[in-house]
Amino acid sequence: MSEKQELHKEDESEPILKGQPVVTSPIQAPPPYMYNQPMIHTSASPAVVVQPSLGSAPPDHLALAIFATVCCFWPTGIFAILRASDARSAAAANDLNRAWDYANKARKLSWISIGIGIAIFMLVLVFLCVEYLILIPLLLPDLDHQISSTTATPDLLTSSAYI
Repeated sequence: MSEKQELHKEDESEPILKGQPVVTSPIQAPPPYMYNQPMIHTSASPAVVVQPSLGSAPPDHLALAIFATVCCFWPTGIFAILRASDARSAAAANDLNRAWDYANKARKLSWISIGIGIAIFMLVLVFLCVEYLILIPLLLPDLDHQISSTTATPDLLTSSAYI
């Protein structure tokens, strides 16, 4: 047998007297008390890690894009609808950076479409005003005189030229 086993065997054979302390390991002092330290609790349940939120999901501006497409200028409105749909998909995938980027593009394209639509409406309005108020009276100055003279003589067949 080895020396350690013999010592252990001798310890077992020696009787323990009452009143004498039994020392099995060296005495360790408790750890010093720490002020303002967080308390650590252990539990048997699994830990759940929650990441901090980067912000809320952006508005996708889909209604604005649809309005711009239907009522104003459809070519840029279609791209606004596509970007609004991309913003909604990115927000559903919790990719908020891309969602905000697509939402801003959808809003910008919608307002461009509304601006182009208003500009076209104003140009058509100016064209119609110029046509009906300025060009027609200039090109046909005797139109009012011809219309009034034909309505003044309803019986053209009874005139002396045809008798």
